[in-house]
Amino acid sequence: MSTAAETLAKAASLLELVSETPRLDAEYLLAHAMGCTRSALLRRLHEELPQNKAFEDYFARRLNREPVAYILGEWEFYSLELAVPRPLLVPRPETEHLVEVALKHLQPGAHILDLCCGTGCVGIAILANAPKAFVASEPTSPLVPLRRGIKGDVGIDCKSKHDTDDMPVNVEYGPDPSAFPRGTVGTSETDQTPGSRLRTPDSSSSSPLIPQNSYLTSSDILPLAIATTEANAARHHLPVTTRLGNLFHALQPGDGPFHIIVSNPPYVEAAAWEGLAPDITRYEDRNALIAGEDGLDIIRRIIAQAPAHLHPGGLLALEMGEAHWPAVLALFQTAGYTDIGVKKDLAGIDRIAHAVWPD
Repeated sequence: MSTAAETLAKAASLLELVSETPRLDAEYLLAHAMGCTRSALLRRLHEELPQNKAFEDYFARRLNREPVAYILGEWEFYSLELAVPRPLLVPRPETEHLVEVALKHLQPGAHILDLCCGTGCVGIAILANAPKAFVASEPTSPLVPLRRGIKGDVGIDCKSKHDTDDMPVNVEYGPDPSAFPRGTVGTSETDQTPGSRLRTPDSSSSSPLIPQNSYLTSSDILPLAIATTEANAARHHLPVTTRLGNLFHALQPGDGPFHIIVSNPPYVEAAAWEGLAPDITRYEDRNALIAGEDGLDIIRRIIAQAPAHLHPGGLLALEMGEAHWPAVLALFQTAGYTDIGVKKDLAGIDRIAHAVWPD
């Protein structure tokens, strides 16, 4: 038998042919096959391992250029573990900058629209990190205790094996998720009351204080994306309303206007497809990547149509391709947006274009 260290070293040497991160890939795959975390695996490097059929299968799939996220069935984005079924796009590190731009603009109680949501990663990450205020209001649906757990997730109140009766428990209260119709996870009439007064938790009021959270609507043209977004939101106990359809045509009467619209739309030039890595062309959805000859077909539509769905002062933020910024800047200027800007990714590439619809 080989030790875990020896197994990883051998696997990594072979994965160098297909991956820029061969050792990391091998660690993820072996940990998944062993049913443990990567950190737990690294504490067991000197253990001898029996033959592992699951690891052999995962390893063969990765040698065939299948993305690690599809093999694992999930991936981390903005410190959130999210389901990633094939062929939905695997969340990329550069897309986290889209979340950062939105969070800088976000206020408690904001309504957010995530277009081309895919796995739901962008909208869910924004909502998971959104600031909260509190609203004084009479609840219209039963409130149930929600508890923030060890990892920061919020779920129905329950004690873990590490809790004792004298331990302080951080409890939040919210509407019972069972009260909501299909297609809406965790939203309520109380939460959506327009014009509600925002309060801080220490505000005095004769009415109960309940969280005034931000609200997320996520849309996509693929039913799989909608189902995955709902599952990922539920996994992190976050409210989301989903809409199936093409961009803004997916919205229903009463949706919006929105304080923030975000999108990681298709933006790859058609001619570039054949030059992309096999990890992409063999497995990911071509229609989620290609957007016409210049890669701007979808971005043009979003910039032109978003003002009808934005609050005055609302933000539109888009991920874009490496050479797109001059054209996107011109599109924003022509449409009448203000406060136009761009955020670079860690490679120094103009990646996130953002602008405000004027008051």
